[in-house]
Amino acid sequence: MKARYDKKYDILYIDLYPEKRACEIVPLNDDIYADVDENGSIIGLEIWRASQTIAKPLAENIAKEIEKVLKQRLTK
Repeated sequence: MKARYDKKYDILYIDLYPEKRACEIVPLNDDIYADVDENGSIIGLEIWRASQTIAKPLAENIAKEIEKVLKQRLTK
């Protein structure tokens, strides 16, 4: 597996099988596309608006977990 990020266009590419070539790109939603090989297997993903689609929600979840831990420590 190989991942790369295009900062200019805010796209995260995840190549599950970098040695294979996609023959089709299938939209999964407005921001996520699957690269599919000739057998119909997903060989990669393209995540558009990656900073909003992945980074922001992930950071928000981490912040919530940290807040929970801090609150638990303060109430002890």
